Amino acid sequence: SESKRLSNLSRKLLELLVVKEQGLPLAEISPEDMIRELTDRLRPLLAKRQISVSCACQPGTCRLEPDLTWSLLLNLADNAQKAMDRGGELRFESEMLPGGVRIRVLDTGGGIPEEALAHLTEAFYRVDKARSRAAGGTGLGLSIVSDTVSRRGGAIRAENVEGGGTRFIVTLPSMERGEEEL
Repeated sequence: SESKRLSNLSRKLLELLVVKEQGLPLAEISPEDMIRELTDRLRPLLAKRQISVSCACQPGTCRLEPDLTWSLLLNLADNAQKAMDRGGELRFESEMLPGGVRIRVLDTGGGIPEEALAHLTEAFYRVDKARSRAAGGTGLGLSIVSDTVSRRGGAIRAENVEGGGTRFIVTLPSMERGEEEL
């Protein structure tokens, strides 16, 4: 298990380095298609833990980095599923904006302590250190997400949902042709 944890940590550190140091090619992508593909992949895995996965996405396209956008969605999904021990719902929503896309990832877990909300995107920060370590968490996923979003001129925030759970809201601007990459 220690080897697996170190391998995961190495992968996350490399991903963070790529986000900071390297521009990636842009493509016209459909956030709806990307989210539907992710939910289709997650559904059978999370069904074993009685977690349902759904999405409500608006059609449309925008210019984004496909690999980083996929990594962003995967990191948010990973954090959300870790918040639910057994049973619950993971829901993705996307809304096309005139200059990009807004993505919401909601879970029905226990929520996040108010004092921890401001620290979620700090590297190596974990709300529940014992549970995160047992689940293989490194505390880098949300730091990578935050870096990806901020380098693109976007925004990310987390909030607790009344009745339980957490909602992450990410706004990504579409880059125009000729705009500098990352």
